[in-house]
Amino acid sequence: MNKIFIDCGANDCHQQYDVDYIEGFRITAFEPNPKFKNSFRHRPDITFHPKAVWVENGEMDFYIEESTMGCSLLSSKMTMDPGMTPEEKDTSLNNPIKVTTVDLAEYITSNHNKEDLIIVRMDIEGAEFAVLKHLIDTECIDYIDELWVEFHVGKVSIDDEIIQNLKDY
Repeated sequence: MNKIFIDCGANDCHQQYDVDYIEGFRITAFEPNPKFKNSFRHRPDITFHPKAVWVENGEMDFYIEESTMGCSLLSSKMTMDPGMTPEEKDTSLNNPIKVTTVDLAEYITSNHNKEDLIIVRMDIEGAEFAVLKHLIDTECIDYIDELWVEFHVGKVSIDDEIIQNLKDY
């Protein structure tokens, strides 16, 4: 059995992982913001992927706000984020960058098995609802032992069907 910690939306690697809790885990980090790609050089214990976690492999627009703390694949998150100034909204919406996306369900099922102990940490700025629904629909959720999610309620429009699916699970 492998012990796997997958960090989705790793930001600048500032998370102080609970070393005692995840001791012996292999850490994989996903972060599409190009401003943070060098943040992982000092962490040889982390496998870094400069990609955005999503429901399919491909390429998407990525909206970067000036503070870099609320960047998102979802333009709707950027327009609804009450903490942003109008200038930040204008900048992020008018100047998205293209990033590579990774289908998290496919990544997990292709690289791991159900016997692995898998913890997924997810802070993906509004995309968590679609990704969680995808994990459930593909039954990849059965691979995950613990799921740590920061929900961005109030910053994205949420489909009632997605919420119901999450409640039912």
